[in-house]
Amino acid sequence: DIEAQMNIDPENPTIHSDAQRKRIFYKSKDTGIPSKVASAILAQMTQHGYHQEALEIYGEYYSDSLNHHIKKLYDRLKLANIEISEIHELDIIMNNRKIVESFLSDKNFFWEGETDPEKLIIVFSTAYNNFDISFPDLHAVLMQYGFSILYLKNPDRGMFAGGCPGLGTSIDTMKKGLLRFLDRHGIVETFVTGYSSSGYASLYLAGELGASSYLGFGIKTDWSRTTTKKTVQGRVSPSQ
Repeated sequence: DIEAQMNIDPENPTIHSDAQRKRIFYKSKDTGIPSKVASAILAQMTQHGYHQEALEIYGEYYSDSLNHHIKKLYDRLKLANIEISEIHELDIIMNNRKIVESFLSDKNFFWEGETDPEKLIIVFSTAYNNFDISFPDLHAVLMQYGFSILYLKNPDRGMFAGGCPGLGTSIDTMKKGLLRFLDRHGIVETFVTGYSSSGYASLYLAGELGASSYLGFGIKTDWSRTTTKKTVQGRVSPSQ
């Protein structure tokens, strides 16, 4: 089991904690790592923001692997690490301990935009307090637009069915809380995004808030019986 070999508990909500970041970094220093574990480590380092370090071990991992598919993954990760590491704002974020700690905590985080603060991007966190890539990485990309950004956390890991701290204790009261938030901060236009376990709540609330656009990742939206799309075992439809 890859998670076990990496000393990662996939059910642990602190998987994107500072301690987890350090654990993965030190694990990358091990020798004789199996190819599948090495690819998982490189992917995790990319997700957690260790871009320069990931690029340093890329060559070693690439030459050690005989698997064509894993080599293709390494190439994609290399490109991602190069592009993200070239974003100037990332260095500013990572050198600001207060901001990094805000992302790693289970509390919502609001960033007021510099050029268009009346426009807001709402980011729904997954059950593991991330967005596939780490929040500092995502923030470095999004802050370039100059919009305000609101990161909504889901510490009870209930896919926001129980609302969100400070905004409501159900999906409906959360909507009202968000509307009050938008009014209080003078927001005139919203953009919503969600990933995986935050997908349904973000999609639903994007419609309820009248968002200008919605971008979802890893979300099953075709629930017809005749669909040819694969169904994740154990995942039920929103109506259930």
